Amino acid sequence: MTSYKKGFVGFWLMFLFGQISFAQNMALDSLVRLRADSLFRVWRDSVQQANTPKIQNTAPKTFKYSLALDGNFSEGNVQRILFITRAELSWKNKIMDITTHPRFVYGKQNGDLAERDGFTDLYVNVLHQKKVYGFGLGTAENSRLRDINSRIMGGAGIGFHLLRTDRNTFSVTNGIVYETTHFKERADVETFRNSLRIKGLHKIGSGKFRFKHLSFFQPSLQYAQNLRWSTQMSLEILLHKQLAFRTSFENYYESVIETGRQRNDLRWSVGLSFFSL
Repeated sequence: MTSYKKGFVGFWLMFLFGQISFAQNMALDSLVRLRADSLFRVWRDSVQQANTPKIQNTAPKTFKYSLALDGNFSEGNVQRILFITRAELSWKNKIMDITTHPRFVYGKQNGDLAERDGFTDLYVNVLHQKKVYGFGLGTAENSRLRDINSRIMGGAGIGFHLLRTDRNTFSVTNGIVYETTHFKERADVETFRNSLRIKGLHKIGSGKFRFKHLSFFQPSLQYAQNLRWSTQMSLEILLHKQLAFRTSFENYYESVIETGRQRNDLRWSVGLSFFSL
C-alpha cells in the first residue's frame, strides 16, 4: 500500500474512533444529568411533604346536648315544691338529624304529691340540610297532674326552615299523627290529629342572651271539640361559655280532660342550664 493510501485509511480510522468516543461521552453525560435530576426531584418532593402542614379535620360536631334543672319553692299558706329536669340531645349527619327532649316533673302542693309527670319524644328529620325536609316523630308520656296513665303518639310530615343563621333559627313543621290516650277513669281516646309546630332559637346582643320558643297546635281530625295546644318559652342568660341562668314559661291546654281537672295549666320556673358549644 502506498503512503498516500495508508495516510487516508489512518485518517478515517482516527475520525471513526473519535466519533465513537464522543458519542460515549455524550451518553455518559446524559445519564449523569438524568440521575441527578431524579435525585433532585425525590429530595424536593420529600422536603415539600415534610414542610406541608397536615390538614385537620374541621367537620362540624355531630352530637350536641343541653341539660337544664328548673323549679320553684314557696312556703306559708301555700306550700309548693316543683322540680323540672329536662334535656335536649341531638345527633346528625348529612342525611338525618335525630333529636330527643326527655323531661320529668315532680311537684308537691301542701304536702300532697301533685305532679310526677314524664315525657320523652324522638324526632327524625330527613334531608334536614335542605329548606324543605321530611320528618317522623314518636312521643310517650304520663301525667299525674292530668290523671293520664299513658299517652302514645306517632306520625310524619314535612318541615320548613324559614330562618337559619348562626344567631337565629326558625322552623315550622306540619304533619299527621295518631294518638291514643289512657285516662285514669274516663274512657280512652284514640284520634288522628293535625300537628303544627313552631320552633325557634334567637341569640340576642353579643350572644349572652338566648331566647327559645316551642309551640304546638294539635286539633283532632275526627272530633271538632278535641283540641290540644301548648307553648314553651325560655330566656337564658349566659354565665359562662356553657352555663346559663334560665327562666321559663309554659302553658298547656287540653279540651278533653279527666273529671275534676282544669283544661289550662300555667307554669313558671327558674333554674340553670348546661349545654355543649
